Amino acid sequence: MQEKVRSQDTVYAIMSINTSATGRKLAWDFLKTNWETQFQKKYKGGYLLTHLIKTTIENFTDTAIIPEVKVME
Repeated sequence: MQEKVRSQDTVYAIMSINTSATGRKLAWDFLKTNWETQFQKKYKGGYLLTHLIKTTIENFTDTAIIPEVKVME
């Protein structure tokens, strides 16, 4: 992600691919991969970060991601 992209635009772009199972998996993988380097520091637990996580994981039906989500707390 480039610095020229506004924070909210980054979040909404990622959220927009969450409408399909494939997109949701891609968004989740991207979020996990970039959690420490991009998201945790940049958004500091604010509304955008909370909303991004919620919309990314809310439609998963596999409980296997629960440990992955807990690691991000």
